Amino acid sequence: MSARVVVRGIEIDAVIGAYDEERTAPRRVVGTLEFTYDVSRAAETDSLSDAIDYGAVAECVRRAVIDAEARLLEVAAARAARRVLSVFRGVESVVVELEKTAAMSGATCAAVRWSESRTAGED
Repeated sequence: MSARVVVRGIEIDAVIGAYDEERTAPRRVVGTLEFTYDVSRAAETDSLSDAIDYGAVAECVRRAVIDAEARLLEVAAARAARRVLSVFRGVESVVVELEKTAAMSGATCAAVRWSESRTAGED
């Protein structure tokens, strides 16, 4: 039995941006994380040791975005999603959405939503 977990409002201060003026200091990016995993055991035991710790996955996303120092939101989101799959073997699929406020005039934010999932037979 799979469940979808959603964590919204992950605050990330990271160097990200295509323009030189965006790369002088960290800027606020807000992330949303969604992931699926088999919750059968956790649903029976009600034990965190049988579940995937949402906070740990959110911290993994935050660290990946910071470490990326990407020019493009697309790159930061892709690296974060791929890191989640590599670190948390029980995660079946992951979606990382990153929003950068004040990214362009006339819009409140620009966002990228990146999806990754395990291929058949992958552990």
